[in-house]
Amino acid sequence: MRHALLAQLAQLIEVVDAMQSDLGLSDLSTTERTVLLAVCATATDTDEGLIGRTEAAREHPIARKMSQPTFHRALRRLIQRDLVCKSDRGPGHYRIKL
Repeated sequence: MRHALLAQLAQLIEVVDAMQSDLGLSDLSTTERTVLLAVCATATDTDEGLIGRTEAAREHPIARKMSQPTFHRALRRLIQRDLVCKSDRGPGHYRIKL
């Protein structure tokens, strides 16, 4: 039983890796990917585009254990990579550019 579950987990990881590669995310660090996915998972579709808030993203289960400085360093790198940008909605709001 345990072996079967581990085999299924391995297959799931292969699928996730392929999806990340297809989306062009494979060159991101694990931390950058986690922050980007947390922002996307908590974002709202608006007239400006997909807008995420750092407060909501930091509370998401995949980013919850990450320290605030680590989160914000990764977010800054995502901005430098032009994957997200600051939103006109105010502090802590970011537009996803994917």
